[in-house]
Amino acid sequence: MKKLILAAVVGLFAASGALAQPTADSLVGHSVRSVAEDGTTTIVSFEANGVAHLMVGNQHITGAWSLQNNQLCFDWPGRARECWPWDGSLRPGVTVTATSDQGNTRQVTLEN
Repeated sequence: MKKLILAAVVGLFAASGALAQPTADSLVGHSVRSVAEDGTTTIVSFEANGVAHLMVGNQHITGAWSLQNNQLCFDWPGRARECWPWDGSLRPGVTVTATSDQGNTRQVTLEN
């Protein structure tokens, strides 16, 4: 389960360009596809109320997301909080490589 969650959590996130104040508007209603080095693909979708939905194959996990100090943070049940760089610059269809505060690296793409 730990590997599943780690593979899932999204390194969305910081290509280099910056918006002074990233907002949740760039995520709400979108999903992020995350691909781990082992090829595991996960999808995270974002609700305006801070709820995040993680899909890995047929498995669904509900957790929470928040933006704090230019980081996108996830709280999944039974896991420590994990945060990813987030400057708000990721655009739909663009894939970037990102590394979390726990050292996990992913290829991530913001989807429509």
